[in-house]
Amino acid sequence: QVLQSYEIWNKRIATSELTRFWRKMEKSVVIPHHVSRIRSIHQINTRPPAFRVKLQTRNDSAMLPPIYVDLLKNAIIEEFGFRGVPIRIVQEVKDSMADYI
Repeated sequence: QVLQSYEIWNKRIATSELTRFWRKMEKSVVIPHHVSRIRSIHQINTRPPAFRVKLQTRNDSAMLPPIYVDLLKNAIIEEFGFRGVPIRIVQEVKDSMADYI
C-alpha cells in the first residue's frame, strides 16, 4: 500500500486530460452566475499533487468559494485516482476585461 500511495503521489496528469475533465464537469454541475468562471486547470507540481486553476473575472478578490474548491478537489480525486493523497488547489485570477493602456 505504501508503494501504491507513493506512485499516486508522483502521478502527473496531462493538461489536455484536465481540460476534458473540466469541460465535462462544467456541463454537469450548476454553478451560480456570481461565481468566477474557470478558464483552465493545469497540474503544477507533484509530491503532493498541486493544480493551478485560472479564473476569469473582473474582480481580483473573486476567488472560488471554499465549497467549490472542495467540489473540484473531490472530483479530481475521483476522476484521476488520487485516493489517500492530499492535493492542493492554487487559484490565479486573470482579468476578463484587461485595460490596454
